[in-house]
Amino acid sequence: MKLALHNSDKDATDGEARHATDLETLAEVLEPEPIARLREMGETLGADVPRRILELYLEDAPRRLAEIRRSIAADDAEAMRNALHSLKGSSANLGATAVARLCGELELLADDAMPDGARQHQEALEVEYGKVVLAMTRQLATFT
Repeated sequence: MKLALHNSDKDATDGEARHATDLETLAEVLEPEPIARLREMGETLGADVPRRILELYLEDAPRRLAEIRRSIAADDAEAMRNALHSLKGSSANLGATAVARLCGELELLADDAMPDGARQHQEALEVEYGKVVLAMTRQLATFT
């Protein structure tokens, strides 16, 4: 019985450590300056404004990612550049710099007639965007 308690204590400690690491990782996903600007905006204009800005990003970005996937499948460099440019700008404005950087790299690939590396970059972009969703969702909860 003592062994079982010891293991559950260890599991709880491991879980807390993973949770702390997850929070640190999520904090690294978004640059602090744009989030601070959103907080200032919320103090001036009300919490609904920054919350709505984040919600709009979280609504629009999946559409842009879908456009990017479709354009890669269709080998449509112009459509890909347009979707990437839009996602890059909104991501940079909200501090999702890794998403913005990956969009920029994909834009360059689109300029090179979309080589095979475009799909790999697109997959990396989607993974990074998943981290942004978690971080922004947590930020949304703090705008009250």
